Amino acid sequence: MNRRFWVVGLGATVLLAGCGNTSAAGSSSSSKTVTLTFDAMQYSAASNTYFPEFVKEFEAAHPNIHVHLRVINWSSGHQVLNTEIGGGNAPNVAIIGTRWLPSYVNNNLLMPLSS
Repeated sequence: MNRRFWVVGLGATVLLAGCGNTSAAGSSSSSKTVTLTFDAMQYSAASNTYFPEFVKEFEAAHPNIHVHLRVINWSSGHQVLNTEIGGGNAPNVAIIGTRWLPSYVNNNLLMPLSS
């Protein structure tokens, strides 16, 4: 459980767009391609088209960053995310329920966006 992940709340667009300037992802002018895993919780059927389009626009603006998108149903999202964390396969960025936040904070699983 050494791998920490970023949390995406309502500001998902701002957060993921900011990844292009982090040290983990490198600058947008870097020639090295970086892959970020993004667990997006499915709010509704519209999410099935929204998130892929969002990722496409993000990747176009940041050609050195590839986003591996995993759209997960809210009803199983908490269990899926906990399984990923426990198995050492936590996403780089995730949309999470606010009720899940305290346990992730208490277990030192979150990383500030400025890191």
